[in-house]
Amino acid sequence: MAIDGKFQNEGWGWAGSGANPWHLDNQTESMLFLTNESGQVAGIGFAVTAGGVHYYLTKLKLQPHETRVINLRSLRDAQAPDFRGHRIPATATDGSVSWIRFEDLPVEGRLVVIERKSGVASNYDCCICACPPSDYVLAVSPSSVSLLIGLSAQFEADDWKINCNGPYFYADWTNQVGWSSSAPSVASVSSTGLVTASSGGSTTITASTVGVKYGYNSYKGCYASGFPLQGSGTMLGQVPTYFVVTGNVTLTDACSINGVAGTRYHRKLTYQVQDQEKPTHKPIAVSGMAVAEHLCNQADGCQLGGLVPGFWQTNSTGTITPPDDVFMCSAAPRCPTCVETWNQGFSVSNNKGQQWSPMVVNGSAQGAGNDISIKCSQYPSVIPGSTNCQ
Repeated sequence: MAIDGKFQNEGWGWAGSGANPWHLDNQTESMLFLTNESGQVAGIGFAVTAGGVHYYLTKLKLQPHETRVINLRSLRDAQAPDFRGHRIPATATDGSVSWIRFEDLPVEGRLVVIERKSGVASNYDCCICACPPSDYVLAVSPSSVSLLIGLSAQFEADDWKINCNGPYFYADWTNQVGWSSSAPSVASVSSTGLVTASSGGSTTITASTVGVKYGYNSYKGCYASGFPLQGSGTMLGQVPTYFVVTGNVTLTDACSINGVAGTRYHRKLTYQVQDQEKPTHKPIAVSGMAVAEHLCNQADGCQLGGLVPGFWQTNSTGTITPPDDVFMCSAAPRCPTCVETWNQGFSVSNNKGQQWSPMVVNGSAQGAGNDISIKCSQYPSVIPGSTNCQ
């Protein structure tokens, strides 16, 4: 890119300060030019601040002798989240950008703010530090995660680095650290940070490596010393153990019994799959779990035959959709005097063919199933805690 204009630092007061302001409007563009002058791959720390948001690129690397142009407008408009989920505000027109080399390699950087009518409006040099930034702390994300047995989650390790001017930068070290699980029977972790739950319980996922601290003096110049660098997160393996009633709505609609118009009562029951944790069960927030209802008739006094087992898929909160409809008042000749009782149980399966039979929790009671009592003239009642018909 050729720019017909003089390169200079505005007031000569910005160079080396890390305060490199950018601006965007319909006449102005801001672009960062980075050049790796070495014959090795160079990691770059990159940070944008705008509207109170700090945005980082953690995987920016320059190939040997590569020049990279980062268009601040394109970066803002892409609205891609950084490793913390932050985005540059879509309406931001002003901010600052900082960058730093991670290795002891020659890298040149320059932010250029261009006005279409005036050419180069301003030009800011990179931070000037005698040494690369020192490693500061290793952050593992997510800090905690819950996983249904058989499922996996990707953990990442980001190194916080600090340079001579003070600001922090972040570098992705996910594939450069050693990973371990404090309870391998609960979850395994691969060399790239992929964690897979294998049983219920909690484990600590740790990333560790050797960090580097840089110093400088007139005798040694820039010198490095190593120190242990470690970070960790937690993983909870979840087992479908409880089936909790989270919604109970009673409805009525018209029906016909032997040609005689009547009222049919029914309930819409919503259930959520929850794990083994006590005293508070945690929802297993996994969509696509297969839920099957199991029914057995305990006392068929009227031969209603009105209950049909249901089959559902869970949504992202672990809740069955749609709700379970329990209908009363089918074509029974002796309504409304007869009563039937059914026992209700459930099974839950993941997409790997594993299956569990969670206990039903209804109110404060916990049992192996629900008893559903049916009488045509009344709302159906659900009685928790039955162990019949198993």
